[in-house]
Amino acid sequence: MARHLEDGARGVWPGLLIGKRLERFCAKWLPETFADLQLPFAAIATTVPGKQTVILRSGNLAAAISASCAIRVIRRPVSLNGDRLKDGGMSCVLPSVVCRQMGADFVIGSDVWELSALLRGVGVSLAHRQASRFYPRQYMTAVRDTDALIQTSVPLIGYLPGPGSINRLVAAGEAAARDVDLGTLSCQRGPIC
Repeated sequence: MARHLEDGARGVWPGLLIGKRLERFCAKWLPETFADLQLPFAAIATTVPGKQTVILRSGNLAAAISASCAIRVIRRPVSLNGDRLKDGGMSCVLPSVVCRQMGADFVIGSDVWELSALLRGVGVSLAHRQASRFYPRQYMTAVRDTDALIQTSVPLIGYLPGPGSINRLVAAGEAAARDVDLGTLSCQRGPIC
């Protein structure tokens, strides 16, 4: 399934930044509603102008994903359930706490946040003694509630449209995932195999 999604995305990137195209893509490749999913899923969005986190867990899946991906500056807010919603990363960059609340025993966080990549690039990792001064509290809480954290450094050229960008983004994500050693981790039910 992942390879099919990747192939499908290659055919429409960067068009996925346009809300209606993203919704058509989701409608083609994903079930219609949250209830139709085999595994629990939540899309995280942010209200505007209030900047409150909204957890979307029911209704139309494509609309919820579109709202959670309405990136600042690039996309207009999405009207859903009486709220104007934008990118969930504005208020909740890493929703590991939400995953725990939904019953996850083991949470793998995928951090593609530009700020954390920039901070790591200048030597301010999460282990840095001054990390709490630079990283927001909600981010630090989310990291503590993550069993395995994949931190991808997205190359700046990866944001440019075109097939080369997709290849670089996929390669960066795969490399970061390989750097995480899941074999040494365990969850409440025992070792991860």
